[in-house]
Amino acid sequence: MAEPCGAKTKSGGRCKQLAMDGQRRCYIHGGKSPQALAKAQERLAVARATKVLEDLGEPLAYISPYDSLEQLNSQSMALVEILRGEVSRLQRVSYEGVVAEQIQGEIAAYLAAMTRAESISAKIISLGLEERKLLRGVQGVDATVQAVDAVLNSRELMLSSDQVRWAEAEIARRFRAHGAEIVDGSAEDVG
Repeated sequence: MAEPCGAKTKSGGRCKQLAMDGQRRCYIHGGKSPQALAKAQERLAVARATKVLEDLGEPLAYISPYDSLEQLNSQSMALVEILRGEVSRLQRVSYEGVVAEQIQGEIAAYLAAMTRAESISAKIISLGLEERKLLRGVQGVDATVQAVDAVLNSRELMLSSDQVRWAEAEIARRFRAHGAEIVDGSAEDVG
């Protein structure tokens, strides 16, 4: 349930409207601003990720819930691979006595690990973590471009417009080359 807004009114009292979802203020006191809406979306997403971790019985770490879920997913997938190898190895062993019981136990553990990994992966997909990670990367690139542009156009550098255009083109070329290097895995010199 939403908390009261609590902003100060013109009469000096506290606003009695309910705060908007994921926010600390109502729509009258800034809850509809783009910044407040974006922050609310982030708070609600973190709350959903935290709930998923709690539902899975995982302790809340000091890292973000997103990172915790990704780490948990990686661990689950690694366990599936380990158990897949163990089941494969045991299937080549004789099916007599204790070995048969061990095979049944290993297969049961493998199936349980697969079910858990599938559940974690489905929850990560439903939370849109990959899209959020991509968006953070794009925002980082945008911030970098703005910072470089501000430096290139600063009066302190005293660059001519031709020098600024050359620097912008060179930076763009190096970014593209670096991006291709990441995608291709090549170690091509961009210098």
